[in-house]
Amino acid sequence: MVQATPFLLVLFLALGAQGLSVKKCSLTGMWINDLGSNMTITTVDANGDFTGAYWTAVSATPKEIEVSPLLGSQHLPNQLNQPTFGFTVHWSFSDSITVFTGQCFVDDDGKEVLKTMWLLRSRVESIKSDWKATRSPAIGHTSHCLGKLGWRVERELWFSTAQATHMTQCDLKGLLRNELGSNMTILAMNTAGTFSGFYHTVVAATNKQILESPLQGIQQHPSAKKHPTFGFTVQWQFSDSTIAFVGQCFVDHCGKETLESTWLLREEVLSHKDTWKAPRVGTSIFTFIK
Repeated sequence: MVQATPFLLVLFLALGAQGLSVKKCSLTGMWINDLGSNMTITTVDANGDFTGAYWTAVSATPKEIEVSPLLGSQHLPNQLNQPTFGFTVHWSFSDSITVFTGQCFVDDDGKEVLKTMWLLRSRVESIKSDWKATRSPAIGHTSHCLGKLGWRVERELWFSTAQATHMTQCDLKGLLRNELGSNMTILAMNTAGTFSGFYHTVVAATNKQILESPLQGIQQHPSAKKHPTFGFTVQWQFSDSTIAFVGQCFVDHCGKETLESTWLLREEVLSHKDTWKAPRVGTSIFTFIK
């Protein structure tokens, strides 16, 4: 389980040349944070999808720290100079998953900076222990602190009346719907735990037409765990925001599958000074309808 820290994670790009003015922020390259953790993001494709590797310098597990794969999406890479993004890290040395959302900035000196918020989900043995499974710089803070940071807390509980067939192992694949009518489809998963799908929300803070949006994520040890942790990001096609979910899949005594999750939504802002109002955080409970 990777140690949580009670402050915003700021990643600074290790530039080979100094003083070079950069007009457009690019995620590609090697990054290091103030704790000494390293991240490498490979080329971002035309859809905004990218992969990479993350090596953390901090951990709460006695196991040897290993380089871990990451998978993410950048919002509209060819249209925005300071895009929002999200990615999931599948820790290779623990049963935890971490998701990050943030925005890439170029400061007045031309230096590229990633301002992010994160959620870490640890695996627990039962749904009764779900309360202690998620860590974040925001979780556990008072409402006053959340207000000072500009966080707007929105909580949605998503339910379905459909019952899943009895299963001993939780499977993310399928169609989910919340009580507001939003739909999510998770497609087949490969042996590494990587999956993709689509998300159609019926609630939004924009006046633009809502469009179905792609999602991609990773499930921890898909063949070895009955109640695996997972994380995924959704790149909204109708706004400049990106959202990341992290959670765990459970099967109750009746065989009903439930995804308990916490999410971070990052809105695009015009400048680094406005980052205080960019994130939103909440919790969601997903149930299957097919």
